[in-house]
Amino acid sequence: MALMEAVVFPLTGLAFEFERWLLPAAGLAQGLALGLVQSLLLRPGLPWLRGRRWTGLTAGVVVIGWSVGGLLVDIGARFRAEFDPWIHLALGAGLGLGFGLLLGTVQWLELRRAASGAGPWIGYTASAWTLALIPAFAGAASLPRGAPRDGGLVVMVASGALMGLLLGMVGGIGLAHLRPRSGPEVDHRQA
Repeated sequence: MALMEAVVFPLTGLAFEFERWLLPAAGLAQGLALGLVQSLLLRPGLPWLRGRRWTGLTAGVVVIGWSVGGLLVDIGARFRAEFDPWIHLALGAGLGLGFGLLLGTVQWLELRRAASGAGPWIGYTASAWTLALIPAFAGAASLPRGAPRDGGLVVMVASGALMGLLLGMVGGIGLAHLRPRSGPEVDHRQA
């Protein structure tokens, strides 16, 4: 996860810097990568998980997340908002919580078919994204306006790696608590 985010997060950051209309495409790339990695990690222990559906649901939510994030950045820029760095961290945590709740709930729609007791996945996902977006926002807040792009890229790679590490650690804890469904409650026709 850390390696994936170290590569994907800076690319989405470049979309943020250059063209806001690229954000949905950047979100799609991140969402597909995240969904694919997660489904590959989940499938061995949860054979009834539909990997393509999981990846598609994840990608759709991430596209929404990046689009809303871009809209919020544009609103802030219109008001020329200069925030204290602590406000950036609080915004990161708040947006992470909201995004994590949305993503966890949408993923749960698929996960509940494949795992018993899948409800806590929502909480693990919300916690992971709450923690993960803090370094993302901290990295962005640490860059002065007009900072050289090379320095910004280093910060984005480091922020993305830390973001992925946190997502992987908390998500891994959630994964360890999932148990595959078996028996008559599994709808084998949809597997």
